[in-house]
Amino acid sequence: MFQTDKYISKYTQFPVKVHIGESVYLQVRLKSNATGLSMLLENCWATPTQNVNDSSSYTLIKDG
Repeated sequence: MFQTDKYISKYTQFPVKVHIGESVYLQVRLKSNATGLSMLLENCWATPTQNVNDSSSYTLIKDG
């Protein structure tokens, strides 16, 4: 998670608090030795805990 859209300065202290409507800057990487691959991030959500199935979740990307 980065502080700006320049993707240079990462957050180092967590949790990071953001307000509804505020932009967040995330980086996604595909680790593979294969060539010619592309990636489409369809869904992304955040939870207030490390449990990805936490009943409290906040949609960041839906139906990419």
